[in-house]
Amino acid sequence: MYAPTGGVIYSKNGERCSVTLGETEEQSEYMNKAADLLNSALEGGGDPETRYFEQIGNAFRVMGGDDEAGPPTWQDWAYHLITVFWKVVYAIIPPPHWGDGYPCFFCSLIMIGLTTWVVSDVATIWSCVVGLPKSCAAITVVAIGTSLPDTFASKSAAQNDPSADASITNVTGSNSVNVFLGLGLPWTLAAIYWASIGCEFRVEAQTLWFMVLIFAVNALACVLLLYLRRRFLGGELGGPAISKYLSAGLLIVMWVEYIVLGCIMA
Repeated sequence: MYAPTGGVIYSKNGERCSVTLGETEEQSEYMNKAADLLNSALEGGGDPETRYFEQIGNAFRVMGGDDEAGPPTWQDWAYHLITVFWKVVYAIIPPPHWGDGYPCFFCSLIMIGLTTWVVSDVATIWSCVVGLPKSCAAITVVAIGTSLPDTFASKSAAQNDPSADASITNVTGSNSVNVFLGLGLPWTLAAIYWASIGCEFRVEAQTLWFMVLIFAVNALACVLLLYLRRRFLGGELGGPAISKYLSAGLLIVMWVEYIVLGCIMA
């Protein structure tokens, strides 16, 4: 245990410490509700086909038909109208209690791949219509569309996790998969294929070197920012309001600068 608060006192010899763990009523209600939802999903109570169709039907309802949460607000309606198409599409994925979860897992991977394909094709068509280079569409429309889920996941982790580890490692872990697996696997398969038919596999870099250079510089600046926050503020996240706004503003400026420079060189 470190940094104890709330009147915690160590024994004189430093070997014993009495700690009483507790939770608020709101936390208890939240955990009980989450446990009930998880047990219901895993156990699959009731007729499996009925529950599957209920899952699809709930996708059409605001807040998934959760009546206990109270009447939906205008924000709930706005989010529902924006996402109802995707909620219905993803509702056809089999529930996790079918086939020990394997159909759910593989169907989820297929749906993620199809969604990425749709986003990529729509961005390509849009860039052709407006006369925007493909590289600009890739670092704007495609990047935002594929990274927003990670952004919300990191936001949730930063709010609910006692440390900054989960929110930061989520970003680095996601990008490592994109770079090492998302690029390495297709390139390896393409190289094997072209070598099997006696041809050379070659991809021209064009402006890739410049964009990688700008990204590397910005990444080093982000690492330096985290170090300075740990050194002078005691942590990577949080701190005084002015420090949070300045840090967020600096990161946004680096993102805009990366997009602007990348589009100029495209």
